[in-house]
Amino acid sequence: SYKIQTKTFVASSTSTVSGNLMVQGAPSVGTKVRLRNVDAGVRVNTTTDASGNFSFAGVGLGTYKLTIPTVTVP
Repeated sequence: SYKIQTKTFVASSTSTVSGNLMVQGAPSVGTKVRLRNVDAGVRVNTTTDASGNFSFAGVGLGTYKLTIPTVTVP
């Protein structure tokens, strides 16, 4: 298994952070995705759906880091 982390990024207006997680061409289903506000230290979690999609709505201003703690590769 692997851990995936993004570089920090800045949300300059309220927005949605979303993505699609695929592993070797197949959706990664039920994988935990974590979004952390680096400035405030606040962390929120979600999981990928049946298509490998994830989304965090209503993300406020700030600096963030996205982490996928464990990705299992078949």
